[in-house]
Amino acid sequence: MSMNDYAEFFKQLSLLTRSKLPLPEALHHLAGDCGGKKYAAMINRLSDGVNKGNTLSATMAAEPELFSPLAVKMVEMGEKDGTLPEVLDELYKMSKVRFSLIAMVRDVMLYPAITMSMALFLFLGAMLFIVPDFKIIFEEMFGDWHPVPLVTRMAINCSDFVNAHMLGVGIGFAILMAATIILFCNTHGSNRLILWLSQRIPYSETVFYNSSMSRFCSIWSSLIRRKIPDAHALRSIAGIIDFPPLAMALERATAQVEKGRTVKEAIAAESVISRLLILTMDNCGEGDLSNELASLADIYRERSAYGFRKMSMVLELMTFIGMVAVCGIFIISLFAPFVSIVSQFC
Repeated sequence: MSMNDYAEFFKQLSLLTRSKLPLPEALHHLAGDCGGKKYAAMINRLSDGVNKGNTLSATMAAEPELFSPLAVKMVEMGEKDGTLPEVLDELYKMSKVRFSLIAMVRDVMLYPAITMSMALFLFLGAMLFIVPDFKIIFEEMFGDWHPVPLVTRMAINCSDFVNAHMLGVGIGFAILMAATIILFCNTHGSNRLILWLSQRIPYSETVFYNSSMSRFCSIWSSLIRRKIPDAHALRSIAGIIDFPPLAMALERATAQVEKGRTVKEAIAAESVISRLLILTMDNCGEGDLSNELASLADIYRERSAYGFRKMSMVLELMTFIGMVAVCGIFIISLFAPFVSIVSQFC
C-alpha cells in the first residue's frame, strides 16, 4: 500500500465514522469501494478483526508492516476518548505531511542521484584507465626531482587502490546502484528510510516540530469539545507525539497539572512549547479555546509547509556543491603538477 493509499484510508474512514456509520460497515464499504487488490485485502483483514469483536487499534497492531506504533496509539486514544473521527482525520493530515515530505525528498534527490551515479561510474573509469596513464606521464616527465602535489598523490593512490581491488570495487558499485534503485521505489521500507534521512536535513526540525504542534492543537481541540479533563488530555496527546522534546514537555506539564497547577501555568513553564500557543491561551476565553486551537493547528501546518520549501532549497544546494567539489578536485588533481612546473619557470 502506497503512502497516498495510506493517507486516503484514514481520510475516508474518518468521513464514514463521522456519519455515525458502524465501524464494521464502514470498513466493508471502504473495501468494496477501493481499486487496489492489496489495499482491499488490508481493509478486509481489518474488517474481519473488528467483526470478531476486536478494536480497530488491535487489528491495526496486527499489521505492523502497514501501521506504525504511533498510528495504533492514536487510534487507541480515539477509541477510549470518543474522538476516533477526529483522530483518524489527524492521521490523514499527518500521513499527507509525511507523504509530501517523502515525495519532496525523493524528487529533489532523484536528479542528483542519477547524476552522481553517472559521475561515480565515470570516476571509476577514470581511476581505471586515465589516472594510470597520467601517473606514467608524471613519472617520465618529472621523475624524483619534482614531487607531485598532495591532491595528485591522493588521486594516484586512489587509482592504485581501485586497480588492485577491481572485483571488490565492482561489487560495491553494483550494490550501491541496487540500493539506489530500491530507495526510489515506492515501498514501505524505502519510504521509512527516506523519512529517516529527511530528519537529518537542515530545517527538518522546523517541519517535524510544527507538524507535531499542529497535531497537538488539533487533537486537544477535539478533546476539549468532548469535555476530557486537562491532565488526561495532555497525557494522551504526549503518547502520540513523535517529536521527543515536545512529548517530554507535555509529560512534565501533565505532572504539574496533576499536582494542582492550571494547565495554562503548566504549559507556560515549558520552553519547548510554542509561545504562540501560550499567547493564545492568555488572550482567549475558556469557552473559545477549542476554536482557537483548531485555528492554531492550521497555522502550524502552514509553518511546516514553509519548512518543506527551505529543506528543498538546502538539499538542492548541498547536492550542487557536492558535485562541483568532486569534479573540481578531480580536475585539479590531474593538472596541478603541470601548473606547479609552469609556476617555477615563470
